[in-house]
Amino acid sequence: MIKVEISEDKSVNEFKVTLDSNLAAFFKDYYDLFIKFSTLDGETCWESPAIPGNWYTWKGGGCSRYNIELYSKSKGTLYKRNYHSMIDGDQLEKALYLFCSLNPNSKGIVVGSHDGTWGHWVQPVIDQVTEVLIIEGSEKQFSKLTGNYKGYSNCTLINNIVSTDGGDVTWYTYDKGFTDSLVSGVPSKFISEGGSLVQETKSSIEFNKLIEQYNYQDFDWLHTDLEGYDAKLIMSLKYFPKLIIFENSHIKDDYAYILLQEFLTKKGYHLIEIHGDTLAVR
Repeated sequence: MIKVEISEDKSVNEFKVTLDSNLAAFFKDYYDLFIKFSTLDGETCWESPAIPGNWYTWKGGGCSRYNIELYSKSKGTLYKRNYHSMIDGDQLEKALYLFCSLNPNSKGIVVGSHDGTWGHWVQPVIDQVTEVLIIEGSEKQFSKLTGNYKGYSNCTLINNIVSTDGGDVTWYTYDKGFTDSLVSGVPSKFISEGGSLVQETKSSIEFNKLIEQYNYQDFDWLHTDLEGYDAKLIMSLKYFPKLIIFENSHIKDDYAYILLQEFLTKKGYHLIEIHGDTLAVR
């Protein structure tokens, strides 16, 4: 009576819910029934009165994780379907979840987590099948990240900008504060009409030193989403995990991606490119 579909096109991330017309037999008042889409942090993104026989869609855009709830204002929640990577996720979400499940007590590092409401790494972390350092340079996004993961004992949350050498760096962000990067050209892509690019000098920590500081030299997996800085950071590594997932969409404008592919291949990794990301396994 309730059918949920998720598009295979992850650039759109469209969720569709169809309500069988036979549901009408259970409801005297159609306007007492609602459908709601919400993110991991419980924030309602969209809701609408739900009429049996109709279908409802939500396009999540850049965010891929949405929980779906059918509820009655008078009776409360009737049906709730939480997003799970092994059912709803793309190939990379499923790959990382399987890797963590098959490697008990694995340790991972996430660099560029945003607020943690979405990402290939989210499911194994919230299901606590892995231990993880979660690193986010943006103070604004880190504040939201802390609220989303404060109850998870398997997470260490770190508000630091990481770089190849440490020291002072130029930090670029556009005024909405959604995209931050050490690469000026990437936030510029997301500036809306009337917006502006802001640059600040901030301190950073060398990535390898941070790994050593937290005694993570034996970490098993790495996930980076660094808006164009992924190649430089990965090629600066002293310690190499079994699995790496990195965003490739902002490093294809120059030779950075080719250099990174050659670097990882020489280190014994097999690379699989999936849309705007790459999976490297050895």
